[in-house]
Amino acid sequence: MGAIIYPGLAVNEISVSKQITAITDDQRLEDIRFQDDPSAPLIVEVDEAAELIAEINQLSMAGFDEIDVNDLAGYKRGRHDDDEGEGPTTAPNPANESKAERLHHARRESINTARREAIDNARCEARVTRDLPPCRTQEPPPSTKKSRKNKPLKPINALFGQPPLNILEILSKVMIEIPITWIMQFSPYFRDETKRLFSSPRLRRSKKQKDKDGALYDTGAYEEARELKRAAEAYREAMLLRASTKPTTTKAPPSPPPPAKDAPIFPQSVRVAMPQLALVEYMQDEEMLSAQVDHIDSTTTTVDVDRLSTEILADISRWNKRDTSYRSFGVPATITNTHTIKQAILPRNQVIVDSGADISLMYPHLRIALGLKPYEASSHFPAMAMSNADGTKCELTHFVVFDVHVKGVKRSTWAFVSPTEKTDQKLSLILGVPTLNSMNVVIHFGNGTVQLGDADRNEDIIVLHPPLSASVAPEITMRVDTVRELFGEDDEDESDSEEDSDEEEGDSDSNDEDDNDEQGFR
Repeated sequence: MGAIIYPGLAVNEISVSKQITAITDDQRLEDIRFQDDPSAPLIVEVDEAAELIAEINQLSMAGFDEIDVNDLAGYKRGRHDDDEGEGPTTAPNPANESKAERLHHARRESINTARREAIDNARCEARVTRDLPPCRTQEPPPSTKKSRKNKPLKPINALFGQPPLNILEILSKVMIEIPITWIMQFSPYFRDETKRLFSSPRLRRSKKQKDKDGALYDTGAYEEARELKRAAEAYREAMLLRASTKPTTTKAPPSPPPPAKDAPIFPQSVRVAMPQLALVEYMQDEEMLSAQVDHIDSTTTTVDVDRLSTEILADISRWNKRDTSYRSFGVPATITNTHTIKQAILPRNQVIVDSGADISLMYPHLRIALGLKPYEASSHFPAMAMSNADGTKCELTHFVVFDVHVKGVKRSTWAFVSPTEKTDQKLSLILGVPTLNSMNVVIHFGNGTVQLGDADRNEDIIVLHPPLSASVAPEITMRVDTVRELFGEDDEDESDSEEDSDEEEGDSDSNDEDDNDEQGFR
């Protein structure tokens, strides 16, 4: 089934057409088994444990601030301020406290409260900074240690008052022993020149000469072609002269045999009886050629072009005898609602893969049974409509999101919600090109197999074969002698078998053979 998209249609709300269907929703759902996802509690526990570990790591790292290792006194003062007030304290007695002590105690409590709020704010900022990616415009942290300025070197005492050193002269006097391969690696020019000096010279090939116009050509090949052309013309003239000087003799061609009664429907090619040596004299014989043309015209057969061929009729007969309990390229699938952890195990005849469908489509009875939440299609898709077989169009206003699991291959996908039901079929889901592409589905139409699975995701490649069905070929009953004649056995073997059967009619052991002869070979 294919879906045709019509952009530009108005999309307002979902509407399920109330039709008088031949199959009710209860009949559609009777083959589907519903259950809760067995892996849901384990997934929830793993997610909670992961969140707890991440929270502990953030809290443990939030309190560590970058400090200057050289500012040891400031670090100790900060530690002393943090340690103040953390010891065991006793509730003061208001009766024994003076006014000054109460003011001092209130000020101390306000300082501790402000400090705790500052620590909490710093921890929150550390969490946000750690989770966000680094910003390019963020200034680098200040360096903890100042680097020294580079100062030029001063000359030694022995060189005071002397002229500057001549580097080239010094290098010209320095002698270093190194392998020649090192020099070739250091200097490509030295390598190339050494290769040129030690290689043997080679002769250069002369270029082809050009004519006055500047075009290149091979004179020898041109002359050979001209000689061959002259020889062919001379041979043709000699054959024409020989044919014109030889006397012509006309012979009537043999009459063609009449067409057989069991001739095929379509005309066969008629072979014209021509002499072995087709000379010019035979080709110029008009009587002989006219006789052959009349023979071809007389054997022409009229064919009914509207008649169906045997191959087409056999194909139609096979389609009429197909097993309608299974669909072509159907797959068993498990559909999971990710919000309610509810699953629906669909049989093979209710889920089909359609390489010609641009979208995936789910029918209303399955969406209602699973409790899938419909989303507005207008917020994510353009206005879309589906063309039915009767020529009508229905708008696709909503879509659903779910997990599909087919033989170990699991994907999260989406599908549009069909506003109408199938009238005479138990069809729940159509997987279109988006879902088939994500599952890497390959459909082999010759073998009727469906291959799915992606090796890049370390998934096993699954091949679903068509289900076995009983043979629909008609049974044929034949006698033994007819089978022997059909397989071309000798007459002697037939006579021997008949004599043996006549001699053993009175024996008790020949009853089975007589029964087989009477009932025939199946």
